[in-house]
Amino acid sequence: MKEKYARIIAAVILIVMGIIIAVVGAGALDLYFGIGCLVAGGVLVILNIISLAKSKQITFGQLFLSTALIVLGVCFIWTHYVSFTMLINLIVLLILGLGIALFAYGLFTVILSKKVAIGVVEMVLGIVVIVFTILYLNISDFQKAFWIVTGIAIAAYGVLELISVLANKKLK
Repeated sequence: MKEKYARIIAAVILIVMGIIIAVVGAGALDLYFGIGCLVAGGVLVILNIISLAKSKQITFGQLFLSTALIVLGVCFIWTHYVSFTMLINLIVLLILGLGIALFAYGLFTVILSKKVAIGVVEMVLGIVVIVFTILYLNISDFQKAFWIVTGIAIAAYGVLELISVLANKKLK
């Protein structure tokens, strides 16, 4: 029974998270991660206080982890010192490198291995990846569309999970 309630809660969280991502975009990830860090840090502070009251001892690692999580949570929510947008842009740039490498590998496959069909497919995939990453980095409307689609997909999965829980079936 606990598992069923946990799955319902997870499904509702996915639905809400998907809707917020679709509306807000990547900035919603900062809010989610910030809240998670604040909650985790706060729970660890409480556990540290309980531990301190019982044993009159606390380790530096426990104290550091709780305060570091709280600091990260505050930074994610109220400052721009850290942001998932930075991480996302870094990943997009790495994917751009992947697209360029895929195109070059396809070219080498055609020239050196004489496997034209495979090489052309690799080059086409590389070009598609390059184009999408350049669009993502340079066109804000493309970014908005990406996050809307991503949010809708997350929310849709949440709805499917909720339906499967209520129908007593597991999604695979």
